[in-house]
Amino acid sequence: SMNVTGTIPSELSSLQDLQQLYLEKGGLTGSIPPSLGDLTNLRVIDLNFNSLTGPIPKELGGSDRLVVLDLNDNYLSGDLSVLDDLPGLALIQLQDNAFTGIIPDVDLTNL
Repeated sequence: SMNVTGTIPSELSSLQDLQQLYLEKGGLTGSIPPSLGDLTNLRVIDLNFNSLTGPIPKELGGSDRLVVLDLNDNYLSGDLSVLDDLPGLALIQLQDNAFTGIIPDVDLTNL
C-alpha cells in the first residue's frame, strides 16, 4: 500500500517523459484528471484499489503507447467508448466499478 491520499494532481501532466504511473492501493479520491491524456509516453496507468469516481476521461483516448490500464476496484462510472481509441492495450482491468453500457469493439490482437 502506498498510503497516497487526496486527488491525482493535474500537475503530473508536466512529467512528459513519464512512462509508468502506479498509484494503486491508496486513498485516492476524485476523478481521473483529463490532463493525464497529455502524457503521450505513458505506457502503464495503474490506479486500482482507490476511491476514484467519474468517467474515464476521453483525453486518455488516442494513445498509441498505452499498454496497461488497470482501474479495477474504484467507483468509476460512465461508458467505455474511450477504449475505442486505445489500440495498443494489452491488459485492461475494469472490474468492480460502476461502468454502464457495453464494452465497445476493441482490437484484441494484442491480448
